[in-house]
Amino acid sequence: MLTALTKEGKIYNVAGVKNIRYLQYLKMNRLFFCPVCRERVILKVGSYKIPHFAHQRSASCLSVSEPETLQHMQGKQDLFFWLINQGYVVHLEKYLPKIKQRPDILLSRNGKWFAIEYQCSSISVKLLEERSNGYRSQNITPIWIIGGYPFQKGGNGFYWLNEFHWSFIQATEKNGFIINSYTPENKCFHFLSNISPISSRKVQANYQIKLLSKMIFPIHHFPKLEKIERTDDYWFYNKRQWLNKKIMYGKAFQDPFLLSLYESNCHPQLLPPILGIRVDFMGICQTHPAVWQFYIWLDCLRALKIGERFTFNQVLSAIKKRTSNNHIQFRILPFVPNYYQNRMVYQYLLALVEYSYLSEIRKGIFVLHKTIAFPKTMEEVFSMEKEFVRK
Repeated sequence: MLTALTKEGKIYNVAGVKNIRYLQYLKMNRLFFCPVCRERVILKVGSYKIPHFAHQRSASCLSVSEPETLQHMQGKQDLFFWLINQGYVVHLEKYLPKIKQRPDILLSRNGKWFAIEYQCSSISVKLLEERSNGYRSQNITPIWIIGGYPFQKGGNGFYWLNEFHWSFIQATEKNGFIINSYTPENKCFHFLSNISPISSRKVQANYQIKLLSKMIFPIHHFPKLEKIERTDDYWFYNKRQWLNKKIMYGKAFQDPFLLSLYESNCHPQLLPPILGIRVDFMGICQTHPAVWQFYIWLDCLRALKIGERFTFNQVLSAIKKRTSNNHIQFRILPFVPNYYQNRMVYQYLLALVEYSYLSEIRKGIFVLHKTIAFPKTMEEVFSMEKEFVRK
């Protein structure tokens, strides 16, 4: 940690202090204490590491629940001075006794308080939610920034996210689903935006890097980005690959999706292109779009005749029932409101309108224009996909 209490009870901050001789003098002549547990802490001074305070090894303190790395100390120090230089009232590592939490940075902006957590180590969704709710209970808005890159690996528009990354996803109107991170080694913010899943871990997205010196708080104040070119033929290829693995490794009479297909006299490889397309905000659903879109057809559209009506709420009820039966799984995304589940479904119905399967006569009320035809051979599948891409 970068702050500690003096014997007189004043906060001492070593962030940015580079005078090693002065720090050595403090280490030998001053006593410092942890602001949380009030136990003695040691001032660590070295030629390569950032000066910081550390507990004794035997100490049991809430503030040392996670090991503090050089990356973490450097990152929160960078962010601290970045905010100071913008004229904000900023507190480094201020302990909040009512909720027993100590954010990396606490700042005030236009009368509102924000807690910035620079998270370099893996953290469970449960703990992420608990800490965020703790701040909200004090009317403090939590802001989480990943330490490192906002993906596990990637390149050429494709990135791999683990559960840790997914838990930090945020929803924006301008740039869709987005993750941000900061790397102190090059003083850069990183943004992954317009995130569109290809599988449970692989996504297609925009990647942008911004120098810390070019950024202002709040960090999402940057212009709308153009969506990257997403070729449908590549999407359909990945969809077929996913379906092939489902057939190979899935247990036909235990997997509800496969069982529903076979009971409907449908083969997994012979799904029409319109069942399993990409839509906005579909990253909120962990289940592949081929599955939940097939269920919409099966539960809501299959029995309809041309000209018959149905409502958006009826589709939501069907999705809710499938979710309660664990046929559809939504991700737990602490920073994405649950209503984005409904928006995902509505975006799919609008896609059906765009491809002339439906029309929306009033908000949330749809009419069936044409039935969804299923191909009988793989040749028909390829032909339908080409036609779909052409449109």
